[in-house]
Amino acid sequence: MSGSGSAPAAREVSIPLPPPGTVLLAERPTEPIDRQELASLIESAPAAPAEPPTAPAQGSRMSRKALRAQAAAERRRNALWGSAKIAGPVVLAVLLIIALVAVLGSRGSGPTTDGAVARTQQTMLLQVSGPGSVATANVLLGRSTTSASAAGVLIPSDLVTDVPSVGAVPFGETARIADPTSAGNALSDQLGVIVDATWRVNADGLAALVDAVGGVSISVASDIADAKGAVVVAAGPDQLLDGRSAAAYAAFRGARDQEQTRAARFSDVLTAWLKALPTDPAQLEKIVQAPSRSGTSTWSAAQVAGFFAGAAASARADDLLLTNLPVKVIDTGSATPSFRLDREAANALVAQAFSDSVPQGRSGANVRVLVQNGVGTPGLGDAARSKLVKAGYVFVNGGNAAKFGRATTTVVVPDETSASLRRGAEVAQSLGLPTSAVQVSGQGQSVADLVVILGKDFSAGS
Repeated sequence: MSGSGSAPAAREVSIPLPPPGTVLLAERPTEPIDRQELASLIESAPAAPAEPPTAPAQGSRMSRKALRAQAAAERRRNALWGSAKIAGPVVLAVLLIIALVAVLGSRGSGPTTDGAVARTQQTMLLQVSGPGSVATANVLLGRSTTSASAAGVLIPSDLVTDVPSVGAVPFGETARIADPTSAGNALSDQLGVIVDATWRVNADGLAALVDAVGGVSISVASDIADAKGAVVVAAGPDQLLDGRSAAAYAAFRGARDQEQTRAARFSDVLTAWLKALPTDPAQLEKIVQAPSRSGTSTWSAAQVAGFFAGAAASARADDLLLTNLPVKVIDTGSATPSFRLDREAANALVAQAFSDSVPQGRSGANVRVLVQNGVGTPGLGDAARSKLVKAGYVFVNGGNAAKFGRATTTVVVPDETSASLRRGAEVAQSLGLPTSAVQVSGQGQSVADLVVILGKDFSAGS
């Protein structure tokens, strides 16, 4: 097995036997990785996905070159495990057996959804798209199924986001991807919460929703003009805006406006619309069906109506908390600012507003697993994501490895502690791999807690 320095000497340990009847995963030869290879895998960024869905290309306000440069800079700043010091094979094998026995002996202590308590919150990502099908407004709404409380976090369109099987794009461009679940999955990975549904509408769809409730009353601070400079919404207090005017108001961003200013305008329209919704479920269902020809939902009209019935009740009771996602500005060389997640502040927001949508078993740990495709087969990373998320882990998209052709999958943990080895064994088990897939790096971590490099032995099936 390759690595730096000599292998540590084997030491005698007492290995407890697993309970009778326990079936152990079969061991198999391990394909080691050396320090240069691991560093290359962590640092490399795929220039393009192997086979993306309808990926954003034209009309992006952030060039792909800038995106790749930003992503590479982030990886350099957060160098995961710059070098790998692989443990000696005898010692590692002994430690992994101990870890496996510990995993099998206390199945309920690791990230898992088994026996999860029923959630009392539903979540929906609402995206409103403008020119080029890029979303100008994004909000993750959460509504309680047991009380009148509801919350929402407004997502900047220029938040740089890793999308499974696509790569890093501004969040607004996720509305252009054919699969409507992609945006929700990307947001779920970034925030560590369950996103139950995604609903996309365009500007005409938003206008139809507003017209269906007879317009919305908005206090407009300054004139709103169209692309030609013509005023479409005049400044003034408590103005009744029809659908077309409300959509223009929600999407408007002046030359000196921050993204958060536009988000605040959309928030005004959304709140006013929710307060104006009827309480009759049949009427509400007809309203949400109105923009169906210009939008896409992963829920049925009845499910969408049921969700908004609860959110509307919260808005009318002034128990709807809408806030901006905490972000930090990043420099990509573009005239339009772009953002990355302020993780510490975002974790606090999730704990406050979406704690019931954090997958069971994480216990606040949010174990992050960076996955790279070492084979090149399209969709392999998505398959790994599904298994990891189901097991309660946070997926981090690592894209394609620097080179393809890996025969075996490797789960890399940062050290030889029993906690790290146990975690590695649990991740391997969730991916259907033997514990011999686990290897030990000699460095700390910051981007993710573990790294997985998928090989040909990884099965995408359940």
